[in-house]
Amino acid sequence: MDRVIIFNATLILFTLHFAVPVFSQPRSLQPITPIQRATIAGLITDFDSGQPIPFATVQVEGTGQSTIANESGRFQMLVEPNGTYRLKCSHIAYFSERHSVAIAYASVQQDFQLRSALLELPGTRVYDRMVNPAEEIILEAIARKKDILSKLHDYSYDAYTKLVVRDRKKPDSANILLITETQVTSYWEQPDKYKEVITARKQTKNLKADNNLVTVGQILNFNKNRIDAGEMSIVSPTATDALDFYTYYLADTTFIDSQRVFILAIEPKTDLQTLFEGTIHIVDSTFDVVAVDVGFRGMQSAFLRNPRYSQRFAQFQSEYWMPVEIRFSGEFKLPVPIPGIPSDLSFAHVASLYQFRIEEGIPGRTFGEVTLEVADEADSYDSATWASRQTIPLSENEIDGYQRVDSIAAAPKPIGKQIARALIAIPFIAATKDDLFHFNRAEGAYLGLGASTRSLIPLTTLSGRAGYAFDAEYWQYKVGAEIEPLRHWPLSISAEYHDQMQHRPTVFHGSESNMTLAALWSQSDPLDYYRERGFSAGVRTKLLDKTRLGIGVSSLKQESTPLESDFSIFDPTDSIRINPAIDDGALRAIYAEFTYDSRSRYKRKGRVRIAGEPIYTQLTARVEHSSPDLFDSDADFTRYSISAYRRQRTLGLGVTSIFAYFGESNKPLPPQRYFTLEYSPLDVYQGRGLQTLGLNNFAGDQVAAISLRHEFKRTLFARSGIPGIKRLPFHVSFHGGVFWTDFKHQPAPDSVYGRIARRPYSELGFSIGNLTPFIAPFNLTLGFNWQLSAYDTHKFAMSWGFEF
Repeated sequence: MDRVIIFNATLILFTLHFAVPVFSQPRSLQPITPIQRATIAGLITDFDSGQPIPFATVQVEGTGQSTIANESGRFQMLVEPNGTYRLKCSHIAYFSERHSVAIAYASVQQDFQLRSALLELPGTRVYDRMVNPAEEIILEAIARKKDILSKLHDYSYDAYTKLVVRDRKKPDSANILLITETQVTSYWEQPDKYKEVITARKQTKNLKADNNLVTVGQILNFNKNRIDAGEMSIVSPTATDALDFYTYYLADTTFIDSQRVFILAIEPKTDLQTLFEGTIHIVDSTFDVVAVDVGFRGMQSAFLRNPRYSQRFAQFQSEYWMPVEIRFSGEFKLPVPIPGIPSDLSFAHVASLYQFRIEEGIPGRTFGEVTLEVADEADSYDSATWASRQTIPLSENEIDGYQRVDSIAAAPKPIGKQIARALIAIPFIAATKDDLFHFNRAEGAYLGLGASTRSLIPLTTLSGRAGYAFDAEYWQYKVGAEIEPLRHWPLSISAEYHDQMQHRPTVFHGSESNMTLAALWSQSDPLDYYRERGFSAGVRTKLLDKTRLGIGVSSLKQESTPLESDFSIFDPTDSIRINPAIDDGALRAIYAEFTYDSRSRYKRKGRVRIAGEPIYTQLTARVEHSSPDLFDSDADFTRYSISAYRRQRTLGLGVTSIFAYFGESNKPLPPQRYFTLEYSPLDVYQGRGLQTLGLNNFAGDQVAAISLRHEFKRTLFARSGIPGIKRLPFHVSFHGGVFWTDFKHQPAPDSVYGRIARRPYSELGFSIGNLTPFIAPFNLTLGFNWQLSAYDTHKFAMSWGFEF
């Protein structure tokens, strides 16, 4: 579960009903289908008290099949009919119990009554905070860790997962807000190959099926030295340097399957960084980790409270201890309520891993860039088969919650609630969905509609958008089609015709930026616009995993557009930047682009997309060629660019982001194809080190730039150890940048197109964020920048904004 600590973001997406990625299935996997199976079910209780034993493990001996009981001690498992099975029921601190069960095409009830090992085993002792025995045990576990990690080459398993989100402000009978369930098949192979496939899923009706993302996730391996969780890297309790970070106490000894198990309490030696706190169970003689139950001390999160993570293991083939139950729970709290969104939530995510296949080999072509998929038939399951594979039965409260949430979701929404949600969505639409609304000085306000569909033509996406620019007084439109003919290989063929306003691509904001909020606020928009009509087509495919190569051709008519709007809500300037003219005429070109993105991919309805991950690398190389001899184009140039972006954890002190860009042409460029280093919008904080440019852009037919940002978050305060300082909630980051621009193949144009930086232009600054934790997630950030070079732009700038 590599997204454990950032699970709060997923909860926001669930609750707001925003789209989140889901995944699709490879050819070698089969979805759940209605087939004849038999079910073994039962109740597990304490022999002496008769009370249910929650979360006990039931295994079919001699196989990799297992299940776990729910919180009421009930279990069920699906087996082949007409057979006799030897079942073993285990739980830490109890003697295991075995029964033989003969079954035909029917359901069989087999209960278990476990006797307590703690009461009857004379060797069991409770230790009073004894350090030395615990240190000896953990050192032995660390010494044998390499053998444990190396002896297993591959495995796969089936799993059932459940996520329950509750509104803590409502009573128990009505607090369930959301339930998701999935059936999952997962694969793992040395050293760290991993893949999950959702074979079936269901959820309460207030969540669309396509937004059901819940899976097991990559399992935290406590045998590693460092456990990566989102942007954090946490020292493992069995790391080679673990004793530098943790104190261990032998809290108890118990037995499982006649093997002695040491229960070690783990306490961090410092709260100046995120570390685990809880218990770890280590089996005697082999020193395998067989259970973990930990919280997170020193975790820095504005929303996530009291997170808890646990694993329980069972032994297979008398050798391999594999996780059979994984739980992650916590609370999610907004300091300031947002209308229509519950502000005090709890969540519990549980996964039951029940069918292990160990050292049987993984089918070819299983692993690759796609690490998470959903079967095309995942929403078409047989209810009887689903119920038999639901290895953690729903509690009565959860069944009632399903019915209540589904009935509410089907009811008409109050008009007041709909209006409140619409008002909340307006700033998100203005910032992201320019198909619906955007604003700039060349168009004024734009209103339109955009849509796409894959349902009309197989393997084909049809898209279109149309709208009206009120100040520019003309209609805009775009129509396109994209065909993906190969189901198991990312190949797309696309074509598009459009008549739209475009903007000059810039180094930092690229070609897809939406400056609506900055333009409305203060007309602080660094982009320059022109009108474009024409046709483009291209082919895009994969060379190697996580790479894409695209080639294409375009035939475009481009023309200058004047300044049409000087409106702004608050205007700190005396005048609005003009919109510079371009070289009007035909620009016909071919291009090739190669990209690499280290983030894993997922499939959604057959389409491969990039998953959101906090640590990754991106590379892009592009060449564009236009020539009158070849295309009857009014332009004649070849334009090259390469960019690199890396985001990484750095020495346990936060996250570093590095961006580098280089561009050059072989001949003069038209203004619409200049390389442009843009300023950041006024009063809007951005951490790439270009705040002191004022309203200046820098341009050229060659450019080089590099910027760096390091986000300490709370680390500097937390690790200071100074009373009153180490508890400060503020986030600190440092940033800087340097760039060069020049016109090598043409005279420098008028400054309205951008200034020139033949000498390095450099800036350095820092920011303080999370200044308003009491209104999270809207956290105020202040940025401070100094120009270090000798240009007549601003020498100092202070900016502000909200980080989410």
